[in-house]
Amino acid sequence: MTVLCKTHSDEFKKYLNKVKALPSHPTNQNGLMPLANKTVATYLNTTEDSSDYQRHKTRHNRNDLRKLTQTATKANIEYICAAILAWGGMTVPNFKSLFGSDHKSEWLSVALEIKNGNPSRQSAFAKFSNLRAKKMIPGMGPAYFTKLIYFLMPEGKMGEAYILDQWAGWSINTLFNDDIVLLNTSHTWTWKKSGQFPVMKPSKLVSDMNTAENYEAFCKKVDELITELGSRAKMDGISPSDLIDRTFMFEKGGSGKTWRDYLIHIERNARPKK
Repeated sequence: MTVLCKTHSDEFKKYLNKVKALPSHPTNQNGLMPLANKTVATYLNTTEDSSDYQRHKTRHNRNDLRKLTQTATKANIEYICAAILAWGGMTVPNFKSLFGSDHKSEWLSVALEIKNGNPSRQSAFAKFSNLRAKKMIPGMGPAYFTKLIYFLMPEGKMGEAYILDQWAGWSINTLFNDDIVLLNTSHTWTWKKSGQFPVMKPSKLVSDMNTAENYEAFCKKVDELITELGSRAKMDGISPSDLIDRTFMFEKGGSGKTWRDYLIHIERNARPKK
């Protein structure tokens, strides 16, 4: 049985407390909205004076998206999915490929099924993964379709769903010292900000080889982490899962280091020295 690594979990607690102490969290407060408004309007068949277009002028946060998903119907599921993916940072080219696909109705149908509480988190992943294997969701891999699962799945349905992006997968693999999530790893040499010497920059991507079983194993480990650390969030009105996810995602540490910096540091030191 894979157990939580005490060394890494103790470090994670420090960063979790730092994120908890912030007055607001960038990913939660403002979201990420890189999509050009005209692109959204075009691919949602709306006009610049429509309500959907106007809504895209404001960045959504997590609470906005949760409220939005509660209103999901066949008529507005496309807009809701666009809002979620934009929050997640989907690029304009990928947005165009996905929403311009001939198979758009198929993946939107899966999204609506999730909202209606039909599949479990594991089955929802399997449905999207199957579409991915058939090249029916261009531009949307696991890191993005798990964002749809995360926001669309009703609470209490067969366990909470979680976002599986590179940072979440990297975090869980590190915390439990096991390859629970299959990650494609690369190392790029780049100049340090000072420009004085090169440094190695590791990068990880969630592999398409991850199965629904991998995703379920990942979710169960996040469940374990919430049980172990989640009580730290309850008193401040922040859900434990949100606090842990924000700690995974938080990238701007201001005057201090972040959990991401810790992961990168471990990866650099794990490589054999010349």
